[in-house]
Amino acid sequence: MSIKGRITRVVSLHYVLWFLMFMALVAMTFMAWGGYLVLAQHVSQAAAAFITGGCVIGAMGVVVFLAWLFLRPKNPPVRHLTPDENPERHISQPEAFIEQQLRPYVGERTTRWVQRNPGLLTVGALSAGIVLAASPRLRSTLTTVAKPILIRKGLSALTGDD
Repeated sequence: MSIKGRITRVVSLHYVLWFLMFMALVAMTFMAWGGYLVLAQHVSQAAAAFITGGCVIGAMGVVVFLAWLFLRPKNPPVRHLTPDENPERHISQPEAFIEQQLRPYVGERTTRWVQRNPGLLTVGALSAGIVLAASPRLRSTLTTVAKPILIRKGLSALTGDD
């Protein structure tokens, strides 16, 4: 699958998860408010607020524990290579070209890590992009710091110097 397809899948899943979390937050807010109103009739308002808050935190703890319990990996199967199978991953020609160009800058160890963890790299790059998009000051600082480097690289590419 191409990087564009992976990013599209991650972004689509991202929006669906945020929508589901928003709906769960709305539902939990109404349930907590209803519980508070019922409790406030029987105990003081402060006690009702503390009890309601404690129940919300407890419910969140139970949900997190159940998610951890059901989503943790259960002895992932070990895949053994057959003798005729190449241990190198199959990559397209543009990906191989980009990898060949970046290898001197990032190093062999980093390249191997990226080959083993493409999903983590995609999520990290997406998260960095979201942080940069949300922070004008960070974007401005990064532009100020990177400007001389980009100008020097661009001029060296135009003149043919390396």
